[in-house]
This record gives sequence, C-alpha cells and structure tokens, in this order.
Amino acid sequence: MDMPSLFNISRSTCPATLDLDEWPKPVGSSNDRAPNVTRRPGDGTTRFERLPTYWLPAHVYTCHVPGGTVFLDLRRNRYLGVGEAETQTLQRHVANWQDATLDLERDSFNESTARHILDALVESALLQTESECSRIFSSTSTGLQEARHGLETVRASHRSIRAPDLWRFLRSCLWAHCILRTSSLYDAAHAIEDFRQTGGSILSPADPAQTYRCVQIFRRLRPYVFAAQDRCLFQALALVRFLQYYQTPATWIIGVRVRPWAAHSWVQQDELILDGTPESVREYIPILAVEA
Repeated sequence: MDMPSLFNISRSTCPATLDLDEWPKPVGSSNDRAPNVTRRPGDGTTRFERLPTYWLPAHVYTCHVPGGTVFLDLRRNRYLGVGEAETQTLQRHVANWQDATLDLERDSFNESTARHILDALVESALLQTESECSRIFSSTSTGLQEARHGLETVRASHRSIRAPDLWRFLRSCLWAHCILRTSSLYDAAHAIEDFRQTGGSILSPADPAQTYRCVQIFRRLRPYVFAAQDRCLFQALALVRFLQYYQTPATWIIGVRVRPWAAHSWVQQDELILDGTPESVREYIPILAVEA
C-alpha cells in the first residue's frame, strides 16, 4: 500500500503559498474502512481502542484545520498534512495527541490500515514509538489569547534611539539571519527558550508602555536593515530577540491556513499583536507558540 494521504504542503519557511484544490482523500478502498471497536462485556457499550504506542516527537507540532490536520516539522522546516479520516486514527492511537475529542459515530480504518498509516508517519519522523518526550513549546492555540488589539491602541510616549538600542537591534537581526541560514526552526525555538531561561528577569506583568517604546524603536530602525514585506519569519524572530534584550515578555507564533494555503509568523503579547494588525492574523490557526 502506498503512503497515506500525507502531502508536503511546503518546504519553505514563512510565508508560503500553495493553492489546494481539495484536501487529500482517505487511504484505501471502501473495503478498508471498517469500525475498529471493541465492546465492553455485559453493558453493550462501545469504545475505540487507544494504543499508547505512538507519540508525537518533540520537534513535531500539529493543529486541526478544516478537512484534516497540518504537521509542522521544526527540524526539517516543512509543513505536511493528513485528511480527516487519518486525523481520527491519530486521535485514537497517538498517546500525546493534543485534541483527544473523538467522533464515536464515525467509521474508522481497520487495524491493518491504521497501523500502515501510523507506521508511515513514523518513517517520515512525524511520529515515534518511544515513550513520551518533553514538549517544551505550545501547540495550536492552547493557552494562547486571540490577537484583538494592535500596537496603535497603546498610549505611550516615544523616546530617542540610543547607542545600546542600535547595538541590540543589529545583534537581533544578525541572530535571526544566522539562525535561518544555518539552523532549523527547532533550533530557533530552543534558542528563544534558552535566552528566556538565562537572560535575566522578565517584566511581569507585561508593561504595554515599555513594549510600545521597544517596538517603536525596532520599527524606526528596521527600514535601514531590511524590508518587512514577505519577511514575516525573519522579522518575528528579530523582534522577539530584540524584546528579550529588554526583558519584555512576548510570544513567537507560527500559524497556518489551508485555502488558499499560507503560513505566517508573528509576535504577540497577550491580546496585543506587535508586528501587524489583528486582521492580518485572524485567518491563521496557531500551530506553534514559543514564549520569550
């Protein structure tokens, strides 16, 4: 049997575009689709078997989208997807799957087909059979507030740019450039986490006025180094590192949409989006969130 309806959406980093005429079809013929259920003796109730032998690796994050599930492989910097039927199988057999809500009325693949799907995903390094690993970063929108406000809603005074500001800005841009040229998104996420752990105290709760001043300095220096258009990933990483130099909390986010396909990266602080507008991210479903 061929590979399940796993498709490579994009091998490029954000932003990426690809029109999808239709979501992948389920694997196998109609003869493959039989309920994979067991019955409890005595009470007649039905339950689906859940085999806790498959796990999402530490470098793979997912989100549910209309028609299926999108995988983000942080080590290979690529997005992949499966259809709704495969998603049902994953919900039943992946022990640390984020969304464990099952549609018990739907038919499942039989055990042989389900194992083929799961083993094929293991071969693609999107699943593993070892025990659960530590997952440092957040997947999907769990605990993530919706971006409701732009930076223009914050009332704060500007301040002049000083030599340390310029030095931190250049260091942030150089770091973002090097991490994207020589490393993976997994390394970038860990670098942000490591800096957060060792970079000193973080302002808590967040001070919107301090955030406003830092972002305004970043925006005023940005045109001298790079253009923001079509460079959402570079800008988000540089901005996150710049804010970390000022102990200003923020969250680096990657989100996806499927029709038309696109991936986008941005920075938030609670409900405040720091490098865009709420409208610019509203259509995207978060697949990764890294606290800085």
